[in-house]
Amino acid sequence: MPPGRPDARDGNETPPLEQEAAPATADPTGPGPLATPLALRANFSWTFFGNVAYAASQWGIVVLLAKLGTPRIVGRYSLALALTTPVMTFALLSLREVFVTDTRRDYAFREYVWVRVAACGAAFLLLALVVPQVYVRGTALVVLAVAISKVFDGISDIYWGLFQQRERMDVVARSLIARNLASVVVLAAAVFLTGSLLVGALLSAAVSAATLVAYDLPRSRGLAPRAARDAGSPPGPRRLRLLGLSLPLAVSTTLISLNVTIPRIFVESHAGEAQLGIFASIAYLMVPGITLMTSLGQAVAPRLARTYADGDSAGFWRLVGKMTALACGLGVAGLALALIAGERVLTLLYSPAYGEHSDVFVWVMIAALVQYVAVVVGFTTTATRQFRRFLLPYVAVTVVAVAASAQLIPVSGIRGAAWVLCITAAASCLIPLAFLTYRHRAA
Repeated sequence: MPPGRPDARDGNETPPLEQEAAPATADPTGPGPLATPLALRANFSWTFFGNVAYAASQWGIVVLLAKLGTPRIVGRYSLALALTTPVMTFALLSLREVFVTDTRRDYAFREYVWVRVAACGAAFLLLALVVPQVYVRGTALVVLAVAISKVFDGISDIYWGLFQQRERMDVVARSLIARNLASVVVLAAAVFLTGSLLVGALLSAAVSAATLVAYDLPRSRGLAPRAARDAGSPPGPRRLRLLGLSLPLAVSTTLISLNVTIPRIFVESHAGEAQLGIFASIAYLMVPGITLMTSLGQAVAPRLARTYADGDSAGFWRLVGKMTALACGLGVAGLALALIAGERVLTLLYSPAYGEHSDVFVWVMIAALVQYVAVVVGFTTTATRQFRRFLLPYVAVTVVAVAASAQLIPVSGIRGAAWVLCITAAASCLIPLAFLTYRHRAA
């Protein structure tokens, strides 16, 4: 069906977040209809700019907290991210990836929205019940404030999937740039003026909510495609089937997120929040490369899914090969920087206390090189839509992460945590890749 065709109605009243008005294709942010796809190069450029804004904001918060506060404050913020990210990642249910690769349009867009909102709400409720029982009041409140922000970001994310499927990553990029730059400003200002990380986290959540309501929702109207199948069936069974379809991929992506969290939890448990702050600050230097590779993957994802669905094996692997080559080149550049000027870079970005750990920086950049390739592997497996078959490989990766953390971090501290990153990145790359290659040959 042609792009821009409105979604099918099932006769039931739809909540405000799910409503799809009559087609209105004019882009309020500039000339040209939103229903018209951008070229691949333009989509990559916009995706890169948007993800750079996100990565820069996350890293900028860490830098500002390190400058304005202490490693312990950085550690508390990093702990909040470590606790909320896996839970909220699972709540996303990878619905954006499922929607973008849904070339047959098996489900209406409003079904994706409904499941996403319900899952995010349930995830926040779980955190609100559990976190105060485990951590002191100050830490628990910061964790819940960060979780609120992630709820609004999660709802925006499914609308970004709509724009991504239409190959209009410019809309996604504008949303990312606006919310993340504003979040850095309000959080830093709050910490500087009040000394309260909690106030800053709450203001950051308010920015996420405002961007969803004022920008993402208005631009989604009239863009949702009509479902090709099951349009007349009751919404409940459809939503349950969608949940069942996305659940294996959701578990896989949550495990990937958990693999980042696991060493941080071990560091906090065995070395304290201050050491966690130092380790997390150094580990954030992996983010620029991951941002670039994620941008490329998001821009290529619709085309990668189409080539696989069309049986174009040569075109599919050609795209994967080009992405892998870029990942390797990027990783080698980062490793060279760490080897040549690691101590100076850490001292300049943070403080001399961080520069003392330049050896950890080198190991982190080794992990980054392999992780960039793992990002390519992740997008490759998602494009096949064989979600259930890739659950076991990512379970194996998580087992490796837990075992390595338990063995290395209690003995070697943050250097051991960097080794865990290397081991986990290698497992994240090799285990799914071996399984994908096996499945390809068997087919």
